[in-house]
Amino acid sequence: MTNKQENSRSQASKNYNDLVRSFALLNNQYVQLRRAYDILQKKYESEMLSKSREIERLEREKSLLKEDCNSHDIAAKQQMELREKEIIGKMRKEIVRITDEKEQLLRENEELEQSREEIHRKLLEQTAKCRRMKADREMREGELRNEYEEQISGLTKQLNAQIRMLKHKRCAMVCRQHIHETVIYFAKENVTALIEIFETIFPVHQTAQQSDNL
Repeated sequence: MTNKQENSRSQASKNYNDLVRSFALLNNQYVQLRRAYDILQKKYESEMLSKSREIERLEREKSLLKEDCNSHDIAAKQQMELREKEIIGKMRKEIVRITDEKEQLLRENEELEQSREEIHRKLLEQTAKCRRMKADREMREGELRNEYEEQISGLTKQLNAQIRMLKHKRCAMVCRQHIHETVIYFAKENVTALIEIFETIFPVHQTAQQSDNL
């Protein structure tokens, strides 16, 4: 694997981890916001029920006051109406405030849901990209391994051909032993490092020149 591929893989892994953390953070915020919304909804319903009961009580009081209206003067009637208006005005303001808070929470919840879906989409795209990079890397490693094995096989055949042409039996035995040790060494080490060492000991152009001389 080249440095560029390693850097790309490291950057992709970092981006993937950042997206996972961002998604988890947004999800936690969404859960907290949802809980706050549920609490506010319950509070809103409770207050509405309380206000409704208050209205019913006021209606009953109003009904009673109307029944006793004939026994009261105009000032008492005006005071009753003023008190009723004050209570109704406060109730309407409170209802408007709670409704505005509810709408704000709904908008924030929708925005948070959209952000979470966007993060999830990017997370899926990054995961697919990482899988493609992994598959490409494994395919390339397989191609390089096959290529290096073919080179080793070709070099081994060239050396065997040269050894067969040598007349001195001891030299041929030493060369065969060296080939055997080299192949064993290749089987134990990393393919890339093995090829570099093999080419250092037996350069391709030198081997070809020796073959031509023989």
